[in-house]
Amino acid sequence: LTDSGGRGLVVQTPEDGEFTALRYTEAELGARRHVRDLVPSEGVEVHVDRFHRGVGTGACGPDTLPPYRLHSGGWVWRWTMMPVAAGEDPAARIAASGRGQKG
Repeated sequence: LTDSGGRGLVVQTPEDGEFTALRYTEAELGARRHVRDLVPSEGVEVHVDRFHRGVGTGACGPDTLPPYRLHSGGWVWRWTMMPVAAGEDPAARIAASGRGQKG
């Protein structure tokens, strides 16, 4: 995620994790019916997620397939946001932090 000057942040999630970065708030996305009607905000809204449950609930059709269901229990996970200077390689920033290594 960088600004027009090339400064920004690297968001690193666990291997299975994911994140979104949008110029639209949740309220804006919920208020509009068509993409063409979206009004971008000045900031960036970042959501970091460990898992997403697959589509389906079983309430009015088939449930989510077993491999895509989330089950109750305790979850521990870690994600990182690191600053990136203008012109800096984000991959090099991750490697220098030691977070790019598995294990």
